[in-house]
Amino acid sequence: MTKNTAIMLFASILIMSSCAYTGKSNTYTSLLEKAEVNDIQKGLEGIIKSNPQVMSELEQKQKKTWLRFVVVGDTISNQNIVYRALLAKISRLDPPPEFIVNLGDFTGGKPSQYSYYFDTIKYYPYPIIHVMGNHEIENEGKMISRTVFGETDFFFDYNDVRLIFMSSENQGLTSQRLDWLEDKLKDDYPSKKIYFSHEFPLKPFIELFPTVYSLFIHRRKNEKEMLDLLDKYDVSVAVFGHLHRHYEKIHRGTVMIISGGGGQRAFLEPKAKEPLSTKEKHFTIVDMLTGRERDPQGMISCINRYNKPLFMTAFYLDKPKGNGVGPSMQLTPFKGFDSKFISPPYIGELYKEYLEKNSSIK
Repeated sequence: MTKNTAIMLFASILIMSSCAYTGKSNTYTSLLEKAEVNDIQKGLEGIIKSNPQVMSELEQKQKKTWLRFVVVGDTISNQNIVYRALLAKISRLDPPPEFIVNLGDFTGGKPSQYSYYFDTIKYYPYPIIHVMGNHEIENEGKMISRTVFGETDFFFDYNDVRLIFMSSENQGLTSQRLDWLEDKLKDDYPSKKIYFSHEFPLKPFIELFPTVYSLFIHRRKNEKEMLDLLDKYDVSVAVFGHLHRHYEKIHRGTVMIISGGGGQRAFLEPKAKEPLSTKEKHFTIVDMLTGRERDPQGMISCINRYNKPLFMTAFYLDKPKGNGVGPSMQLTPFKGFDSKFISPPYIGELYKEYLEKNSSIK
C-alpha cells in the first residue's frame, strides 16, 4: 500500500466514523421545510428559543458576582444519548449555570436532523445559546439556523464581562467579520472579554496533531488576524469545539479551551495527553468573577458524563513586578485556596469530589 493510498484510506475511515449517527424525527420536519420564516418562528414559539431571546432574558435577570456558565460541543451522537445524559447532569448543578453554550455540531443540516435536535432540548429548564458549527450549515441548515437561532455573530454583556460568539460560515472569517469582532473587543467596558467559536485556530493547538494527523487539518481563513485581535485586546478566555476532547492552555496571554466531548466519536483522533486533556465525554463549567474592580479570574472544571470532575484549574491575571514583564493570564491546576486568585465560594463540594478521584494532588 502506498503512502497516498494509506492517507486516503485513513481519511475515509475518519470521515465515515465521525459523522454517521442515528437520530431523526418528523416532529418539526414539515414545518422546517417551509420557506416562510415567520411560519417557522411561530411554529417553534415557546418550544425553542432563539439566541436573541435567550440573551434578552439574561439581560433582565439580576447579575451575580460570580458568573457560572457551561460549555459543551460536538453533541451529535446516536439518539443523542451522551448529550441527553450531560444535560441531565448539568440541570442538577449547584448552583445552576446562568446559561449553557452549545459550541456547535449539535445537528446535521437537514430538516429531520434539526427536528431531532429540537426534540432533544425542548422544554429544557436552562437557557442554551447556540453557536453554529460546520454541520449545522450543511444542506438547508444555513437557512434553518438563521431562522431559528438568529445571526451567526452576536454578543451580550454580563456585568464587567463581554461574551462574543462567532459561528461557522462557508466564507470563513472575512474582513467584514473581523471588523465586527474588533468593534466588539475595543470597548474599554466591559473590560473582561470571552470569545466563543466552533472551529478552533490551528496555531495554538498545533501540538495536538502529530505525524499523519497534520495532513487532515486546515487553517481557518484569516485565523492569524483573529488571534492578533484576541491578543491586542487582552481577551481573557477563548472557547472552541470541533475537536472531540477537552484541552486547556495559555496562548499569547489568553486562556484557550477546547470542549468538544459532547457525544461525537473521538477514537480515531490523536491521543489526549494529561494533564488538562481527555477524550472522555464531558461538559465544562466556567466560573468567572465579574466585578468591575476585579481582574479577570475564575475556574474551569471539566465534568464527565457520570458527573465526576476530571480536571479543575484556576485562571488569573498575573502581574509580575519589575523586569519589564507585563500582566498575563495564567492557568494552574486548582489545589485549594491561593492568594493569587479568589475561588468561587460554592466550589468546595466539587473540589472535594475532585480530591477523592485524584488523591495524588493533595
